[in-house]
Amino acid sequence: MNIQVRIGECIRELREEKELTQLQLAKKIKMDRTFITHLEKGRRNLSVQSLAKILKGLDTTFANFFQEGVTTGPMTQTSILHLTLKKKWFDMIASGDKKEEYRECKEYWSTRLMERGTDKFRKYDVVRFRNGYAKDAPSMDLVCKKISLGLSKTKWSDKPPIKCFAISLGEKLTPNKKRA
Repeated sequence: MNIQVRIGECIRELREEKELTQLQLAKKIKMDRTFITHLEKGRRNLSVQSLAKILKGLDTTFANFFQEGVTTGPMTQTSILHLTLKKKWFDMIASGDKKEEYRECKEYWSTRLMERGTDKFRKYDVVRFRNGYAKDAPSMDLVCKKISLGLSKTKWSDKPPIKCFAISLGEKLTPNKKRA
C-alpha cells in the first residue's frame, strides 16, 4: 500500500470515528466533498495546507495523525497490473474457469511485464481486470502468482497456440463489481 492510499484511509477512519459524513466534513472545512472522496480513496495528492485544514476539521494534530494513524498498519507497496478484457474472458476469469491471461510477446508488453534491461519478470502482487473501457466497467482483483513465457492455451485464447507472456492467476481478492 502506498503512502497516498494509507493517508486517505486514515482520514476516512478518523472522519468515521468522529461520526462525520464526507459532506459534513467538507462543509466544516469549506472544501468540496468530491475532493474528500478522492483523498480517502487514494486518488488525489494532498498538499500540506489541505491536510492541515482537514486535520483541524477532524480535531486532531499532525503529530497525532502521523503517530497514531499513518504509521500503523501495513506500509508495503502493492504492485497492481491493470488489464482490460473482453466480456468472454472477464466472465471466465470471474467464474474461476480461466487460470491464465495471455499477452503477445511484443515491445509494449515487454516494457510492462519485464524489468528494464534484464530478462527478469516484474513482480506484481495483484492483477486488476476491467471488462471494457467504460468509466463504470466491472472490475475484479486477483492474486498474480507469476509471469512467464509460454504457449497460450486454445481454450483460453482466440488464437492458435503462440509464444506469449502467461500471467498465472490465483484467488479472487474482490468480488466482480463496479468500482467507483
